Amino acid sequence: MSSDHLVLLFSFAVAVYVFRRFLFLPWVWFVGAAFVYFLCTAGVVYDIIHGIPFSVVDPRTRKTTYISNRARHQYGAEGFLMSAAILLGGLGLVAITEVVPRIRNRSSQRLTGLLCLSLTCLCFYEVISVYRYKNSWYGPGFLPPAWYRTGPLARDQGFSF
Repeated sequence: MSSDHLVLLFSFAVAVYVFRRFLFLPWVWFVGAAFVYFLCTAGVVYDIIHGIPFSVVDPRTRKTTYISNRARHQYGAEGFLMSAAILLGGLGLVAITEVVPRIRNRSSQRLTGLLCLSLTCLCFYEVISVYRYKNSWYGPGFLPPAWYRTGPLARDQGFSF
């Protein structure tokens, strides 16, 4: 083991000892996991390895483009934006199940639940919109088509048993 490895190991041990109170708090692990999820779904490692630009300036219009219009390509900003939208949508669902039931006032509980559900729908709608922008062949939307039958479950399309 080289001296650099020993210094790194010693630094890690000191950091664990100093911050040991915080390591047992659930919210620290939640925030850490959310941060790692955000970075991983944003494609940061891929962007660094392949030298993907954060954004591109169109030479004709001089406008900055953050979202690529090609299906198998993305800029760094697009990865961060889509990762943030997916993370916020998921956090909205977590808030509906974990935060809303703890609110004692009934009207505040309903308002908070509606806001969290709206945030979730808005975030997932944005992800679907960008996917449709990049893939013009993709047909399904956020809501079912108008020609779908409605009614009881027994009449549902695809109900086979």
